[in-house]
Amino acid sequence: MFKRIVVLIMFVGLYAPTAHAGIVPSGDVSPADPATWMSLTWAYIGKTGVGSVAVDAGSDLVSRYGYIGEGSGSAGAVTVSGDGSTWTNSSGLYVGYRGNGRLDITDGGAVINVGTIIGNAPGSTGVAMISGVGSTLTNSYALKVGYRGDGTLDIADGGAVSSAGGIIGNWSGCTGAVTVSGDGSTWTNSGELYVGDEGNGTLDITDGGDVSNRYYCYIGYRSGFTGAVTVSDAGSTWTIRSSLYVGCFGGDGTLDITNGGDVRSAGCTIGDFSGSTGAVTVSGAGST
Repeated sequence: MFKRIVVLIMFVGLYAPTAHAGIVPSGDVSPADPATWMSLTWAYIGKTGVGSVAVDAGSDLVSRYGYIGEGSGSAGAVTVSGDGSTWTNSSGLYVGYRGNGRLDITDGGAVINVGTIIGNAPGSTGVAMISGVGSTLTNSYALKVGYRGDGTLDIADGGAVSSAGGIIGNWSGCTGAVTVSGDGSTWTNSGELYVGDEGNGTLDITDGGDVSNRYYCYIGYRSGFTGAVTVSDAGSTWTIRSSLYVGCFGGDGTLDITNGGDVRSAGCTIGDFSGSTGAVTVSGAGST
């Protein structure tokens, strides 16, 4: 009887649905069949042309590095949607490496990386949207939005992002923009955060969005570059467990807290070091 049960389990296992059933590639994808990707695979979605991959129905996509829009002039798009649908990179993810890239994580989908760069090289454009309760982008290292290209990150409607450091606008000539909006939408950062490091960066926290940082935060960090943060509407919060610098090392920084927005830090310096410009505005009932 025992042997018959074992054989039956093995037989059923051969014909059970796999975790790759909901992975659908289109166009320029390399290797061509994502179902064969492994934790050592260098995966390209839009390597020289236009390509896309959709991950849903609780499917699991695995690779070592993910490049969405790898080559100059290329375009790539990846959508990870639905509870249990995942894409795990054992190293890094690039959204817009030298081309144009887009990443959408919706309806409970999850993407896990060591680090993520959105808008990697000059001339590249990267866009990432994390929306819906349970949708997550997790980084064990830094998240960079607008590294040497232009990057945009939107966290909305209960989406969640976590990272061990963050830079918005990282290089001369690039721009980075992050928006965290809606109740339950969060960006949790266990490292330092730079808004306008050696590029121009903006961070908007609105409609009940929440951003939290464990270490120092800098708005407008270096000479010739600007950073701007807006925290607006009741329930929108930015919590910094260490110090906040608005305009530092010659940079130009602004912080606007309006319409009930709430910012809390262990300390704050406005205009730090010669040549820096810092400005903070607190306006509207309930703004703190």
